[in-house]
Amino acid sequence: MRKFVKAVSSAVILTMALGMLSGCANTPKKVTFDYNADEYVKIGDYKGLEVTLDDYTVTEEDLQNVISQICESYVYYEKVDRAAKNGDEVTLNFDAYISGGKVEGFSDSDYGIIIGRDNFVIDGFEEALIGLKEGDSRAITGLQVPDDFAAEPSFAGRAITFNVEILSVSGPVLPEYNEDLVKEASGGEFSTVEEYNKELMRMLEENAVTNHYNDKYNQLLDIIVNNTEVIKDLPAEYIETKKTAIQEEVTQFTILYNMSEQDYLQKYYGVSTIEEYVNNQILLEFIFQQIIEKENLTVTEKYYKENLAQAASDRGYTSTEKFVEKFTEEGVVKAMLLDMAADIILDSAVEK
Repeated sequence: MRKFVKAVSSAVILTMALGMLSGCANTPKKVTFDYNADEYVKIGDYKGLEVTLDDYTVTEEDLQNVISQICESYVYYEKVDRAAKNGDEVTLNFDAYISGGKVEGFSDSDYGIIIGRDNFVIDGFEEALIGLKEGDSRAITGLQVPDDFAAEPSFAGRAITFNVEILSVSGPVLPEYNEDLVKEASGGEFSTVEEYNKELMRMLEENAVTNHYNDKYNQLLDIIVNNTEVIKDLPAEYIETKKTAIQEEVTQFTILYNMSEQDYLQKYYGVSTIEEYVNNQILLEFIFQQIIEKENLTVTEKYYKENLAQAASDRGYTSTEKFVEKFTEEGVVKAMLLDMAADIILDSAVEK
């Protein structure tokens, strides 16, 4: 992902904003912002912006690509009488030696490995199996334990040798795309290829609509941010408050994805530090606040009741009660205002 503003869909951005916004039918519901955005940022143009979008039309080729992926996920292996090559499944016995001593932790028997897919812990081990046939025995030298091998630090960075015995070689077989595969792939929901293909097309088209929306919206956000002048340092106390809240969330995801904090932030938000991530969030929040004020956007009691369920659903809530309990009524109203501001940006944009 290129930049923070290009990494988040509108629903996500507005959901993040809920965490910051700390409550007669046509009477506007009152809201109060914690900070006066006019003191910190001055936005430029945000309406009538031009964006260049990819063609998101779903084609027959797209459908065939998905079908190929489905078939590949059900690939099976049959024994072959030839040398192993990339993509084959090899069953083998192997013993590992470091400085002449056998290492049980790196040794195994009747071990199955798919060359090029299994990411064996020792780089080069899988590739060394290419060309071997059933019954072959060979010493594999010139390999090294990873420098960051944490399971046994004393082995890290050391040379390792393997004595391998090939028990069998099996080649991949791609299953036929037929009714049996369709039933298995769909969990029994579909029984014919035609029905399943229609569902796949529906999913592809739905995904294309989402991608088109996100591409358009993220490009617009990027332009708006670039058009915005920061006239005063963002409030330090607010940055610290946001940082504390976000740090816990980021930590949970780094554990879930087994990634470093820096790698996680770079991959998903295009930034390297929590501070940069927080600053981007606050900048976006202030930009939207200014748009809300410039457009005199309001939420009436009638609008609130009619749109509460949709606002909750857009942010992953099936219960409006839990949604309001989580963010408070005022926070939900502010989220609706943010949705309105997003609609102004999107509806006025010009697609090239």
